[in-house]
Amino acid sequence: MSGKKTKIVYLEILRVLAIFGVILCHTENAGIHHYTETANSLNFWIGIFLASVSQCCIPLFFMITGAVLLNREESIAYVYKHRVLKIAVVTVLASLMQYLWMYRGHWDSMELKGFMRLLYEGDTVAPLWFLSAYLSLMMVLPFLQRLVKVIPDNRWFLYLILLWCLLNDLLTIPEHYLGWNHTQLDLPILEASVLASLMGYFVEHRSEGLFLKKKNIFILIGISGMLAALSMYVNYTTLSESRYVTMGNLFAIVYALTVFVIVRYICHFWKMPRLLEKAVCFAGAGTFGTYLIEIQLRDFFFPIYVVLGPKIHAYPAAFVWVGVCVLVGILLANLFKRIPVVGKLI
Repeated sequence: MSGKKTKIVYLEILRVLAIFGVILCHTENAGIHHYTETANSLNFWIGIFLASVSQCCIPLFFMITGAVLLNREESIAYVYKHRVLKIAVVTVLASLMQYLWMYRGHWDSMELKGFMRLLYEGDTVAPLWFLSAYLSLMMVLPFLQRLVKVIPDNRWFLYLILLWCLLNDLLTIPEHYLGWNHTQLDLPILEASVLASLMGYFVEHRSEGLFLKKKNIFILIGISGMLAALSMYVNYTTLSESRYVTMGNLFAIVYALTVFVIVRYICHFWKMPRLLEKAVCFAGAGTFGTYLIEIQLRDFFFPIYVVLGPKIHAYPAAFVWVGVCVLVGILLANLFKRIPVVGKLI
């Protein structure tokens, strides 16, 4: 496929993969952390692998944002009116919905002051932290749109990625084993969301074919494989008393880059059937709405895991459970999109 359609389709595929990963990361002991309870060595190592690499789903969402938005040049007024305001409204409404869900059946325990504090602190419910991070990114979007245009060549993006991996990933390993606090060295202008957005822009608009060469794809896969093995070893040897991995986000930015460029490479050279292309775009359009109701989806479809777990083992059952959540969430989100006003928010 080529041109604009290639870009749209591969980004929609990435959105679906990312929301699947988000929901999987939130399945706790029933899914992603089942290795804490299993005596089966295969299940244990599958779980360690998933816990070590699955957090790349959030950087994927920010990479998509960078690929779509950083190549534009929008005014501060436009961004705040059309992007910041929208996400702010969604954050308030989603937080209110989750607050009501959290206190269902205990309405007398609810209070406006308590809700406002949770909303301000971004702590209404844990998964909604992404909305605050995304809102923060939108607030600096006009600056980033102009910043990327003055970066001279693609080596600067690679430099930022390597520096990030050094300070935020590699150094944390000896720090943990030595019992040292994290170094005060930092990348002061780069939050993870900003770096991931820059990466998405870099791959889509400034890589100059770098990631459309098969050799480079295999090199990146090889690097990711070695880093995943290192992540698994570190997590296995540092399991806490509760048996949860302590460094589940090690090298997540590299794994996100790898998934991003693989999907982009496939979509560039494979002519997708028109019907499948429409289905992918339909699915991608429903991922944000799915994220907003994923807690309710997980709770409602949890019996799928309960029934299938003893029959096909925990991790296959978790994948089916999450897959159903994604499918139903996408259908519901696209249905909600048809509702006036609500549709424009999701």
